[in-house]
Amino acid sequence: MAGAGVVIGTFLPWLSQATPSGIEELYGFESDGIITGILGIVVLMIGLRKQINIEKRYSITSGYLSTLISLIALSDIFLEDFLFPDTRFVTSSVGLGIYFTLTTGVLGILGGFMKTPSPADNSKS
Repeated sequence: MAGAGVVIGTFLPWLSQATPSGIEELYGFESDGIITGILGIVVLMIGLRKQINIEKRYSITSGYLSTLISLIALSDIFLEDFLFPDTRFVTSSVGLGIYFTLTTGVLGILGGFMKTPSPADNSKS
């Protein structure tokens, strides 16, 4: 379900900037959130597939994609000045959407790399 959280985070504000004319917000779908949103949809589809047919390879793929999502979110947090280049006279801050995307990406990493029991393990009990 981390994939759904990443998709939701794409539609929340990632960065905001206070300007003399008001507050400008940069939403995820206006920047790197497009990439994380698409990856989030793939992770969600893998998660739904995993519920039907548990196979470890799907789980590992989801973990790697979630790692990529988290790295994109982290890079946007630390490269805030790159996304809002003219911040000498105004204040900019990281928005809720990027933290939400990062958190759900980390949850996807944890869920993706957890040991999934194989069907052979279930038949032994």
